[in-house]
Amino acid sequence: MSEVHSYGPCTATCSRGARYTTGPCTANAAVVPDIIKKQHCLLEFGWVREPAFTRRAIVKERKITFTACFSPPFIVETRLIDGSDNNAINPIAGTPGQPFLRAISSLNFNQNFSPVTSPTDFLGLNPSGPTTIKCSDSVPAGLYPMPRCISDVITKYNTPLYDVNELLNYRSFRRTSHFATFFGQYISFDIIYSKNTNPTYPMFLPADDPFYNPNPNFTTSPYQLSVPFLPANRSEGNNDTNPPILFSGINHITPFLDLNTIYGISDQDAISRLRDTFTNRGKLKTYIINGQEFPPKNSSDGSYVWGWGPSKRAYSIFTFAIQTIWIREHNRLCDELYQKHGNSWTDDRYFQEARRWVTAFYQKAVAEEYFGAILGRPLPAYQKYDPNLKPGVDTFFSTVTFRYGHSELSNFYQIQDEYGGTLYNLSLRDIANLTLVETLGLERVLWSMILQRQEEVDVFLVDATKNIFNVDNNIFDLAAFDIIRSRDRGIPLYNVVRQYFGFPKAQSFADISNNSIIQENLAKIYPNGIETVEAWVGVMSEDHLDGSNFGMVMNASMVTQYSYLRDSDNFWYEKPEMFTYDERLIIRNTTLRNIIIRNINNSINFPQNLWSIQPKMTLNSSEDNGYPTKIGSWSQYIVRYRIDLTYVYFKIQLQTSNGNGWFGMGFGPDDDGMKGAEFIIGIVSNGNVTLRNYHADVGGYHPPLRDDIQDPTLVPKFSMSDTKAVTVEFKRLLRPPGKKPITNDDMKYILAYNPNSNAFTYHQNNRMLFQVNFYSSEIGSAASTDLQRLVRLIHGCGMLITWCIFFPISILVVRYWK
Repeated sequence: MSEVHSYGPCTATCSRGARYTTGPCTANAAVVPDIIKKQHCLLEFGWVREPAFTRRAIVKERKITFTACFSPPFIVETRLIDGSDNNAINPIAGTPGQPFLRAISSLNFNQNFSPVTSPTDFLGLNPSGPTTIKCSDSVPAGLYPMPRCISDVITKYNTPLYDVNELLNYRSFRRTSHFATFFGQYISFDIIYSKNTNPTYPMFLPADDPFYNPNPNFTTSPYQLSVPFLPANRSEGNNDTNPPILFSGINHITPFLDLNTIYGISDQDAISRLRDTFTNRGKLKTYIINGQEFPPKNSSDGSYVWGWGPSKRAYSIFTFAIQTIWIREHNRLCDELYQKHGNSWTDDRYFQEARRWVTAFYQKAVAEEYFGAILGRPLPAYQKYDPNLKPGVDTFFSTVTFRYGHSELSNFYQIQDEYGGTLYNLSLRDIANLTLVETLGLERVLWSMILQRQEEVDVFLVDATKNIFNVDNNIFDLAAFDIIRSRDRGIPLYNVVRQYFGFPKAQSFADISNNSIIQENLAKIYPNGIETVEAWVGVMSEDHLDGSNFGMVMNASMVTQYSYLRDSDNFWYEKPEMFTYDERLIIRNTTLRNIIIRNINNSINFPQNLWSIQPKMTLNSSEDNGYPTKIGSWSQYIVRYRIDLTYVYFKIQLQTSNGNGWFGMGFGPDDDGMKGAEFIIGIVSNGNVTLRNYHADVGGYHPPLRDDIQDPTLVPKFSMSDTKAVTVEFKRLLRPPGKKPITNDDMKYILAYNPNSNAFTYHQNNRMLFQVNFYSSEIGSAASTDLQRLVRLIHGCGMLITWCIFFPISILVVRYWK
């Protein structure tokens, strides 16, 4: 079906089967540019609307009517919920039901396209009985260890379950919080959902299993299962081989960072299950408890409704809390928009506009904050959308890389009050009871995961992940399952993967890890040598890169996959057509903590940093006559200064966790980020301090570069207390040669710090931007919102003059000059 719309001398033909088509125009086509015709068609069929915060055009009586005093409409297409038409070349790419991609195509590691296997893998549906094979038995050449043996030998903690002090040694060395654990899990819900096929294949327990006794003839285990194996299913089809042996798997949600979790996977699904279409405000359905919004519940069984519907997922109270925040943020934005537009907007327009902004906030949080926390820096700077990329998630990423979250899980989780006191201890299974959020309160659940260190991302997994009950009440071993899934999908061996990502092959187990225990375990489980190490085991065993939670292969896989998802997304928030420059500034300067704070009741004492555990000790912030002016309000990082005719003198106090950390100050950035700024950065290593000059050439939040020429006067005087608090004094020339001068005027001034690590990493949660006059000691916040209001005011005035005065005059001149 198509319709023809007239715009004075021009016409536009809109087809329901296409995004838009436009008809020919006369010589005065400039009066109605193509983009307006496109907008009219798209508006007519509900595919697009204009941003509420910038400009708008109203469709009235099949004609475009501009509202007065606004610039030409800024046109933004709406992302379709099911992911279709994101890619014009391949419209179904990125929709649910597409196979996982396979970037690493080498499958022929057994010369016959068969998967890596052990003597007991894929034996059929009716095993004759328990196996007599033990983990201590030698592995025949060409075969591989039983998955449960790998779990028992390589991934086990060499510590009793209740030795709390010793278990702390396995917690995150970078002091990453459990918020990163469950935010990562939440992302996995948004981009990956695969199903298993029937029948179930047995994953046999070894005869010498240390926990379960699969054979009554052996008495090494305290428990005996009713069956001598753990259940495992093959992946869904898309057979990569003929005959079909290996499977890539099918992704049943969109691969984009688009919040399937709250918006569903189709328009009809969203309308029928998720949207509150009765209020005419575009809101999502909620369940109200004590006046507070929570995700909606099914009327039939009282279970919570999730966006994309499947009921069997590894939910927890922590992922549920994150889900609640995004739903509240959507509805909060709808209320904010309604205050401005009332009943002049339709329900769908409110929904799509709020969805556009919430998705952008989420994408920014993933690409900058989450990545900055786990990799030490955000994704590489965005360049442009690439229509030649086929949207999707790679099999290696979904099967190996993104399983790293299993290593982050703990046996127990403390529910804490706002002061860090423990109220309850919940087991890994306990946190699956989502109704606890109603009892404990959303705020308490949030700060409980923020105040606890996750487990170190490594090959060691806690006992609770090895002997847990899944939703079908079957015993489940996450490590063993990760191994069998890698074999099921034909994931190449570790050295093949290393080479794919551009790294040299490992020649020995020491090339994987410097940890002697890991080396010994690898040699024990892979006696046939380094070339037999499987990808999941090798990747999880790698030594970490400096400032990252991961080794080099996993780090490369994460950056590659997320850059691919971003660059293949036609609706990524940084794409110039999606938001104006001012709007992108708002998004960039809105942190996930900001979003949480504005959607909870009690924000008093809410942790400043979501991603990293900060030191409990606080610094003495009393007056210092030698340095009378204080900048900032942190309790772990205090900056004071004084000034004379030649120098500005700084006194820095930094409370570290272990005598390591860094602090930095930036002078005169060109924007609200770091671009154009000059930095002094202090690296604290075991109480010693090194000062260096740096500069930032690019915008965003990427690490600054060290200057080739250093200031010779930048010599620190430092000391460290018994509590690992470091005090540093140094001076900077007011007018250093070749650098930005400090004058009797306002200057943008950046402060940032990391109290846990001296690796220079992303730090938005420990960063502030000030407006400082060092001469007069006038200090104010250079809050981006204030600057943006000013920019928008100036911009609006300019547009007012242009479109209300100059433009009408020009029309009169053109019309009557004839």
